[in-house]
Amino acid sequence: MNFAPAPDAYDRRNEASFRALVKGGIDGCFRRGQDVEVGAGRLILKDRVTGARYAIAMVSGTLTAVAL
Repeated sequence: MNFAPAPDAYDRRNEASFRALVKGGIDGCFRRGQDVEVGAGRLILKDRVTGARYAIAMVSGTLTAVAL
C-alpha cells in the first residue's frame, strides 16, 4: 500500500483516515472463504513448541517443509 506523506502537524481527521485505510488493507489480506496465493513468496510456519521455523512448498506435487 502507498500512503500520502504525513502532515507536519497532528491532524485528528488524517489519523482516523489513515487508520481506516490500514484496517481495510489488513482485513483484505485475511478474508475468510477466499483463496490465498503466495506466488513467488514463501509460506513460513513456526513450531509452537520448539520455535523452529519452516518454509512450506509444493515440489512436484509433494508438500514439503524445509527447516530455516
